[in-house]
Amino acid sequence: ACNDPFRGAKQEMYEGGIRVPCCVRWPGQISAGQVSDQIAMLMDFFPTFCEAAKVAIEHEIEARSILPLLLGHALDFSDRNYYWVRREGGAWGERQYLGHAYHAVRHGDLKLLCNDAFSPAELYNVSDDPRESEDLSETNDPGMQNLRAVLQRQVHAAGAVPWRKR
Repeated sequence: ACNDPFRGAKQEMYEGGIRVPCCVRWPGQISAGQVSDQIAMLMDFFPTFCEAAKVAIEHEIEARSILPLLLGHALDFSDRNYYWVRREGGAWGERQYLGHAYHAVRHGDLKLLCNDAFSPAELYNVSDDPRESEDLSETNDPGMQNLRAVLQRQVHAAGAVPWRKR
């Protein structure tokens, strides 16, 4: 369970707990040996496969196709927020989670996270500090307030009941 050079492990919101490499093989379409640092989410595979199969998605989704990236083209996801949530139901050590959730949100190089349901928010610049060792949450970084607002909107949206009128 060594995730060097990243901090954390499975079930944590640090890079070592949420960053997962991906390999894709499609002979005749994807050139062998390509490497990219592009961030994508598992949900991005759905629109990617649909685009590859030339199947239209006729409803709104948050995911984005990464097919151009796989075919060797650049993608610009600089406007994208990435969000992770984990909900625990049982006990862990001395703590009773009782269904509490903990979250992380990333925009660009900044990532705001709560590594468990009981800890305060931490802020990291994962480009400058990939080991997430220098918590910037006590600084007056404007990114902190922006990411707090993004996280709050995401938590509220995730908790909404889709069939209830607003």
